[in-house]
Amino acid sequence: MEEADQRLILHAYCALQQTPQPDVIISNFPDTDVMVLASAACGLGWIQTRCLFYTGTGSKARYINLTEIGAKLGKTASEGLIGAHPFTGCDSTSSFKGRGKSGVLWLLQNNTTFCSAMASLGKDLDHPDCLFTCCEAATCIFYSFNARMKKLSAVRTHSVNELRKIMFGSGTSDPEKLPPCQDALKKKVKRANYQAFLSRNCLNQDQKPPSPEGHGWTVTDTGLEMDWMDVPPAPSAVLEMTCCGCKTDCQSNRCTCFKNNFKCTGVCSCTSDCQNQSKQMGVVETTNVNNEPISDIEDSDTDTSSDTD
Repeated sequence: MEEADQRLILHAYCALQQTPQPDVIISNFPDTDVMVLASAACGLGWIQTRCLFYTGTGSKARYINLTEIGAKLGKTASEGLIGAHPFTGCDSTSSFKGRGKSGVLWLLQNNTTFCSAMASLGKDLDHPDCLFTCCEAATCIFYSFNARMKKLSAVRTHSVNELRKIMFGSGTSDPEKLPPCQDALKKKVKRANYQAFLSRNCLNQDQKPPSPEGHGWTVTDTGLEMDWMDVPPAPSAVLEMTCCGCKTDCQSNRCTCFKNNFKCTGVCSCTSDCQNQSKQMGVVETTNVNNEPISDIEDSDTDTSSDTD
């Protein structure tokens, strides 16, 4: 979430400190992050007047009454909404592939475990183990919810690694539809916690955001990059089976090897135009294209799928 989005909440709050107070505040900035944070602000009593959100164009232009949304959510769910929005994906954090926002409000209002976990995000910048434990349980609940039917299935585990096994064994073969592994989820929790921390402190006009370094991001020479995980994306035995059959130079994400950050080997059937070859074709590499060692991972539970925006 951009700093300007949060500043709009501060401006609305400051406007209410004036005499006379405005009867209504209208946001003419059609941005989802602003609408979500303003709804939570209304539910928490930060904005104590009628707040409208203008969106749409032409015949679809309309006003959304955020005060009514905040009142319906109540204080508890509004607390959770501030953490749930970055956790399930906003401008600055990644989303869960194939899992939209439609079930978030239902879970905030109907599932105490999920709401409590989301409300705990952003309280401070520390990352205690208990924060990850409750967010991991919330992730399992999120993946057990059927948004179309608005029904929560039985939550069979509170471990994302175990849930990945269950879902894969039940026919979910697409790895992108599986929840992230524990290692990737820890990074995601850090990013969501950092963003929620900034949102919870948006009324501080002298806010000086700390560096995102170590909070799920890394600072490089080219800017800020997401720190996706610490462990290799799969056991080495699986990595050795990765190959491609490209007809081009293997320098884009169309190439399976390049996309997964590996060099092409003799197992691949790519052409002589390949620019992603290992030094000795036919020998499986023990490092990726960043010259990072690929170590054996004994526990296949660490097989991961990255969460995407």
